[in-house]
Parts: sequence; C-alpha cells; structure tokens
Amino acid sequence: MATASPAPLRLRNFATRPWARALLIGIAIPVVGAAFIYLGEVVGIAAILLLGLVVPIYLGWKRPRQLAIAGLVILLLSAPVAGALETNLIFTPSPSASSANTLPGGNGGSILQNASVGPFSGGPGTNFSFGVDVFPKYDPPNTTLHDVVLVVSTCPTATGNQTSPFCSAGYPFYLQNHTFNVTPNATFHLVFHQALPGPDIWWWTMYAETRATNGSYHSSLLFTGPNYPTVEGPVTGSWGSIFGIIVGQVYLYMFLYLGIVYYLALLVYTWFKTREARRKAGATLPTAPPPPGAPTSTAPPGTPPPAPAERHCPNCQAVVYESETQCWKCGTSLRPGAAPPTAGAPLPSTGPGPKGP
Repeated sequence: MATASPAPLRLRNFATRPWARALLIGIAIPVVGAAFIYLGEVVGIAAILLLGLVVPIYLGWKRPRQLAIAGLVILLLSAPVAGALETNLIFTPSPSASSANTLPGGNGGSILQNASVGPFSGGPGTNFSFGVDVFPKYDPPNTTLHDVVLVVSTCPTATGNQTSPFCSAGYPFYLQNHTFNVTPNATFHLVFHQALPGPDIWWWTMYAETRATNGSYHSSLLFTGPNYPTVEGPVTGSWGSIFGIIVGQVYLYMFLYLGIVYYLALLVYTWFKTREARRKAGATLPTAPPPPGAPTSTAPPGTPPPAPAERHCPNCQAVVYESETQCWKCGTSLRPGAAPPTAGAPLPSTGPGPKGP
C-alpha cells in the first residue's frame, strides 16, 4: 500500500510547475509594491527577500539565474503598482493644519487654525482657495499680529524663493502676503486665491508674523510634522499625468533600496552554493586504481599499513627486509639468482688476524 508524500514534499513538487512559479511571482508583485508605499523601504526589502528568495529557495528554486530573473521581474512590475498606490495617496486631500499652540509660536492656543485648500485637485490653471482661521488672542506676550503669509511651491521644503537646499533651482514659487493696517482683535477667516499651472504636485504653508514692542518679528508656521513645514497638495493635472511624474522616481528608489539589497543577498547565496558544490565534488573524487597484480587491501579505513616482511641473510643470518638487495652486514647479494656465498667466507667486518712474527 503506497503512503502519501509529506506536505512539504507535495508543496515543492507543486512549485516546480511553471504556472505555480508564475503565481508566486504574481503574488509577490503587489505585496512588495504595497509594502514599499504603505510601510516603507525596510518592510519592502523584507517582502522582496521573503517572496523573492526565501520562499523560492524553500520550494526548490536552487539556480541563482532563476532567482535573479524572478527578482528582476518583481522589481520591474511592482514599481508601477507602487506608483499607482502613491498616485492615489497624492490625490487624497491632506487634513487641515494649525500652527503651534505653545510659546514661542502660540500662547495657550494656535494663531492659525484649520488651514486648508479647496478644491484639492483640478486641471492646469485652476484657481485654488487657501483658507485659514486667524486667532489674534493667541499672539505671544508683548506682540501684535502684523501679517499672514501664504507660500506655494512644487518644492516640499520651500518657504522662500529658491532657498531650499533639497530642490534644484528654478522650481515654481508663489508668495502672498496679507498685512494688517489695523491690529485685529477678533477671530476672522482669511482666504488667499492662487492659480497654479500643471500638471504638477504642489506644497504649501502659511505663517503668521507677530511684531514685538522692540520692533523684532517672530514667525509662527503651520505645524505639519517633524519633516517638512509644508502641506502636500493641491494637485493640478489628471491621474495619468501625475502617475507619469512619479513612476520614474518610484523605479529609482525601488531599485536603489530593494534591488541592491536583493542582489547582494543573492550573491551571498550563490557564494555559499558554489562553496557547497566544491566541497561535495572534493569528497567524491575517484582514487587512482592499483597497478595490475598488486594485492588489494581489505583493511578498514584508518588502519596503519603493515610492516615490511623480514628474512635472513643466507650467509650471516642477519635480519634483512624483503625489499633489500644486499645484506647490510656482510654485503651478500640478496637478488634472486645470485651465486650462493662461499662456505666459510669471512664477514666484511672480520679479516685474517695479524701474522705472527
């Protein structure tokens, strides 16, 4: 009666089929793209190593060339998936923002509150409205509200014209300033209008400038997080045009982070694989056959070779070895067919005694 194969063996046999391998790569593509966009580069690296190396190797993909091709396919096809997901995020309106509510930016509350833009997306040339609620009562002590400034640019870190160290010179930049001739006391809503070209992705911020009694100024920016003091949006252009802008950057970053780590890991695996193959080849090298007529040794491995056979010299009876051709003591030839020694022949070490007087 035949027994069923173990589950891991059945799974590996299933994975040897071409369509099963294509299915695994098809699963890896959206997983890697989504992990890269939603969870960051580190999780994206872990996803491609798991689905591009660990699982395939476990399922029997032992050839480095197959793994290299699989990784390339995953990278090439997951980048557009990541680009589409990123485009959807870009078209998602950013939440409203406010300035700091503690000193030195605020005094028990935020001077600028509920800052937002509408509409969030539109075609090139759309006139966008940037609105904010202004609370002069939260000015820092001994200061008065002087003006509110709007900054709009395609550079995420720009708060001035051509002053960002993170963007190349020449980026679009728009600035509007609303100065108060009379110091406001009550809360009011302020709106800026700005037409923007496209297609492009824009960033913006606002800041309130308060003037101290000594004539110095202090700026209170919108607080949007620890990275940039700007809010993402609005967007000018269609979904396809924005996707075309960012997909190249997604390819660059995915190959830069995920691709380099993946192929370094594949290189390490290939090195260990080659080393293991050489070790196995060295352990199975054939030994040279013994010469014809040589006795075959049946001794177990590790047994020391037997000592050479001994015999006696026919002349002096000294102990000699089988391989010797001449007696070490008397010099008699030990070769087969040699003339027998003369009876009574003296040993080389003994000669006739001294003659008497």
